Amino acid sequence: AKPLAGKLYFDGIITELVYQGENALVMLKMADNLTLTARMNTRAGDDVDSLVEGQQLTLSIDKNDIITIPDEAA
Repeated sequence: AKPLAGKLYFDGIITELVYQGENALVMLKMADNLTLTARMNTRAGDDVDSLVEGQQLTLSIDKNDIITIPDEAA
């Protein structure tokens, strides 16, 4: 798919999947050794149920939907 200007993209490997009813937490280990945790709606038609640990995945998010949580140690 062609990248869209209003989105940010993150590439990585799924290290953990936690299903919580209508949501799933997806932990994605990226090339810079950081882990991104994303909450995905399992009913959104994004085929979340087909994800598996160890799978390569690209996540995208609308720039306007990003919430930054500051590091408590900072």
